[in-house]
Amino acid sequence: MDEIDPNEKKNRRPVGRERDELIRWATRDREELTRISDEMIANFDRISDSTAAISDYEETLRVLRALRTGTEAKITANIAAYQIVQLYSSTTPPEESNDPPPTTNRGALALREALKLQQDILDDNYKELNRLKVILINVEARIEQMEDEIEATRSILAFIRSRNTTLATQKTAIERDWLKKMDLLSARRQIPEEIWREVFIFRVLDDERQYQLSGYKGTPPFTALKLSGVCQYWRRIALEQQELWAFIAIRNDHRARTEPRIKYYLWRLDDRPPNVYTYY
Repeated sequence: MDEIDPNEKKNRRPVGRERDELIRWATRDREELTRISDEMIANFDRISDSTAAISDYEETLRVLRALRTGTEAKITANIAAYQIVQLYSSTTPPEESNDPPPTTNRGALALREALKLQQDILDDNYKELNRLKVILINVEARIEQMEDEIEATRSILAFIRSRNTTLATQKTAIERDWLKKMDLLSARRQIPEEIWREVFIFRVLDDERQYQLSGYKGTPPFTALKLSGVCQYWRRIALEQQELWAFIAIRNDHRARTEPRIKYYLWRLDDRPPNVYTYY
């Protein structure tokens, strides 16, 4: 046996016990919608923060890679300089006597000073080379750390976005059920359709009377159009009442495009005579 939904009946009014249950369920749905909305907002903030963090990490990574390139270039230059100095130092200097050189031997003094300077350069290059290698090791470690941070943040970002997609689906489903419950609890379910028809007729006639008393100043009320735009239920009632569309306002301006609206009103009226007036 197929399940029958009594709520599909036009303008059905819920009974007392049912109404209490609907109120309780609608309240619970409203609370759940609020919770989901709050979580989604918090997730959007996290998405924004994570996106900004990734941008900062990538900028840091670019700086570190540039530093690595510069350090590698300096190491290459130092190795080349070290090799050049070593090449010149491979020449065996002349044998020296144990006796102190005569003070008049300026050539020997100059050679001894040059050899000492050569050794100092070798030592300095060696120290600088070691220092640059340590810097390069630290930079490489930092680059690896940044790459891990970027990957981890992107992973978290993907989970947050997936969670928000799930929450959005849940929110849509809950909102749909909540609107059904609120529709059953709405005033239109408590008021028979015949009463609504009388209210609409009174509203249209009263608005047109007030506009006539004003000397047709300003914009006409267009009450029938406004009533038909409130909800689907009111639209159906308004479209089924021909007398609501009897007042046709024509703007006294050749530039105004009123023909589509006039045709629409006449179509709603069918064979009933219209009440036509102009306004400025």
